[in-house]
Order: sequence, then C-alpha cells, then structure tokens
Amino acid sequence: MTPLTSKKYYYLVTSLPDLHFGQSYTYIDVIETMKYIFDEIDPDDYEKVKFLFLPYDHKNLINFCLQKKLIWHPLSLYKRETLVRCLNESSSEIPSYLYEFYDDFLKGKLETEEYKLYHTLTTRYYDFVIPKMNGVLYEWISFTRDLNNILVGLNSRNHGFSTDFHFVGDNNVTSKLKITSSRDFGLQADFPFIEHLVRLSEQKNMVEMEKQIDFIRWNKIDELVTFSFFTFDKIAAFIIKLLIAHRWNSLNIQVGANVINDKISELTKKIKFSKEFNV
Repeated sequence: MTPLTSKKYYYLVTSLPDLHFGQSYTYIDVIETMKYIFDEIDPDDYEKVKFLFLPYDHKNLINFCLQKKLIWHPLSLYKRETLVRCLNESSSEIPSYLYEFYDDFLKGKLETEEYKLYHTLTTRYYDFVIPKMNGVLYEWISFTRDLNNILVGLNSRNHGFSTDFHFVGDNNVTSKLKITSSRDFGLQADFPFIEHLVRLSEQKNMVEMEKQIDFIRWNKIDELVTFSFFTFDKIAAFIIKLLIAHRWNSLNIQVGANVINDKISELTKKIKFSKEFNV
C-alpha cells in the first residue's frame, strides 16, 4: 500500500495522544486539534484529509436547501457565509459536486425527501472523492462505503423496505446485496464481521449495534496503518479515530442531558408549588 506522500511527520505523530476505543476524550478540543494538524501537514496532504470532513458539510447543505434553522455543524469545512457564497457563485473554493447539487436542487431536478437528498449527495461525494484518493484514505473511504451498504442491506431485510435510494455505488458488494438471499449475502470472505452484525440486527439492539459498527471501523483503520510509521497515513488514522471518539462523546453528553431533563420533568410533576411561584 503506497502512502499518500513520502514526507515523514516525526514530531507531529509523537505529539498526538494515543486513542483507545471506548475511552472518553472530552478533554480533547477536536476543532483546535484539527487546526493544529492542518497547520502542520503539507498542503497536498491537507487537500486529501479535507475529504473526511465533507459529510459534515452535507448536513449543512441539506439543512440550507430545506431551510431548516439548525445549528451549523462545527466540524464542517466551510462556514455558513462561505458555503452560501460559493454555492451561489459556483465557486471553485468548494468541491464542484456541492454547487452542482445545489443547482440541481434549485432547478427542481432532485426529489426533495430528505433521505433521497442525502443519498444523492452521498453518491456524488464518493464519485468525486474516490478517484482522487490513494493509500490508506482510498482504502478507508471505500471500506466505509461498503460497510454502509451492508448495513442498508441488513436493515432492508429485517424491516422489509426497498433499497431504492439507499445503496451507494455499483460494485461487487452492492450486486451481492441486491441478488443474494444467503444470511451473509455471500460477503463473509471479504467482511468476516458480517455474521456478528447479522445477529445484532436480528436482536434489534440498536445501541449495541452502533457501538459494534464503530468498533469495526476502529479496528479497520488500525489494520490499515499497521505498518505505517510517522507518515501521513498515521495522521489520517488519528483523525478518523478522533472523529469516532468525538461522536460517542457527543452522544453520551446528549444521553446524559436527556436523562437529567427526564428526571427534572418527573420531579416537577410530583411537586406542587405554592401560588407565589406561579408565573
């Protein structure tokens, strides 16, 4: 496997903390860490690693198209003002598939159901990104596409919905998912974890399923950089792991907030306040 560049990042790699799946990293400021890494790597490497963050811009773009007043995702590459300007100007400051998607949306060429918009944008993302990749990032992005397609296949089989506007791309994996009725879709040899996912999907334990999916992803990126030392591939692996950890930290914070709010709501129902406190 050829690394993205021959440059060695001795100091940068050794300055980054070790990450282990399942541990909390709330003490790490993800945005500041990303700024630090971006400042230290070569421009060519920065152009490659940016592709890992574009899915956050997808969320912003679709929310903008649908005029949803949601908070702009802090991990997106482009601030609101920049993205809106570039969309309207078809500016080369942003990847072409973003403003082409927006133009098609404005012209009424896209179906406006939110999940269909995500499917279209995700498909265009992979079509745009994968040809520009090599090394670990190529292997990683291809793997995440295939893993997501497998999850679509499992959900479709368990819940009986159509896979139209769900599978992304057209390759050996999607072909087997569409036509193979076996328990593992005939994919066990290439994806040995699939039997475990099948069992979890049948148990309908969604939280455990989510954890195992990210555990699979974590192990995959470890596998891809087993023999990478002080290269950009090692930096890319750290970023991927940090984004996974950040997702679970965010989920844990939200779950904690929901529990607290539920407790407060329960208490307020039990307590009878005097009239002086009525507003």
